[in-house]
Amino acid sequence: MCVILYTVVNGKQILAKNRDVPHNPHIEIVHELVNGREIVYIKDLVSGWIEGMNGDGVGIINSTLVPYTRYHNRKKQNSHKTNKIYKALCQTTKSDVLSFLLKQTTDGKVIPGVEGHTLLYFGDNVSHIEQNQQNDSIIEPVHNTRVFSNHRLKLKEGGFTEGEKGLSSVLRKKIIETELQHSDIDNLYDDLLSNVMNVNCTNIDPQFHSYRNATATIDKNMDVHPAEPFVNTTGQLLLNMTDKEFVYYSDSHTSKSVNYINNLPTDYVPKIRIIIKETEKRIGNKKKCLTNKYIKQIYNKFTRKKPKYKTRSSRRKRLDKK
Repeated sequence: MCVILYTVVNGKQILAKNRDVPHNPHIEIVHELVNGREIVYIKDLVSGWIEGMNGDGVGIINSTLVPYTRYHNRKKQNSHKTNKIYKALCQTTKSDVLSFLLKQTTDGKVIPGVEGHTLLYFGDNVSHIEQNQQNDSIIEPVHNTRVFSNHRLKLKEGGFTEGEKGLSSVLRKKIIETELQHSDIDNLYDDLLSNVMNVNCTNIDPQFHSYRNATATIDKNMDVHPAEPFVNTTGQLLLNMTDKEFVYYSDSHTSKSVNYINNLPTDYVPKIRIIIKETEKRIGNKKKCLTNKYIKQIYNKFTRKKPKYKTRSSRRKRLDKK
């Protein structure tokens, strides 16, 4: 389940995302001109998901509010050139961009918008759109750092608000908010993506970390079976809207492939710079991300006792001593 954010670092306006999906994606990063407009977007060839930026300063990222069983069934809807985010990136005015992100009426038919939390950067301004599957939507301006995950904030329907999924969504959001407040970011991309959005929180169950990894979760939880389906963080997307840089960090263990597709004319000088790197779940940067008091309160809120789990690694150590 994804986490998205808007922030400003060293004067650079940034949209960023940890992308969590239940499959190992084949990723294409497509760079092309559409009606003279330069566009760069990430496309998941398994689910058809698309998001990205254009050379005129429009950036769009999204985090879902629906279960992945339904999310996975949106492949046809998100096919190339019919994807709403793709079409929004091709527009010239904010009203046209919003018409694709929100519900539309065409020939008497209502076309649903892009559900979930969407961050839209347009004309040096940022908007947050919260929209559920019933096409209820709220749009608000964003002036300061904001983080969104998978629980609803102002709508009455949608999102994960109960049980472990609700707990996970709140904790992942809170972890990144806390790290943004207390971390020094010098090397913009590595510090933000690795040290803020990929922290190994020692006092929080790994399944609720902002950067999720099945191996770390299984090692910490004796009750999680290795064969169970798991939603991993498969990559990190960062859009530097100030410098027009598209940055993608692919997880080396959970992404099957990342291919850069350059469809630009040979004589065209691109406005957008592409940076592609590999990453993985951070193990070495251990720290207590949140206070134990806060963690206890949030566990109580979601009616889940804080686990006193015996880890597989600690069990192995005990066996080795014997």
